[in-house]
Amino acid sequence: MRTVQSEAPLLWVEEGRCGPARARLALAFSPCPGGTRVVAEFDVHALGLGWLVTVLSRPAIGADLRRAARVLAAAR
Repeated sequence: MRTVQSEAPLLWVEEGRCGPARARLALAFSPCPGGTRVVAEFDVHALGLGWLVTVLSRPAIGADLRRAARVLAAAR
């Protein structure tokens, strides 16, 4: 994955390729009471199975984002 768009502090977009598969992760940040709200959009395009990889990857992506939130919160 490589960063293709960065509009601090509002948006971060990464894209990557592995053979015929392409993935995209976009994180949109907005202030909220007590911190920052992050909305993630993730999708994979791959020879007819991209939708399945996207669905199956969502729990892992969510876990990674929650872990990052805990690390950042602990660093405050």
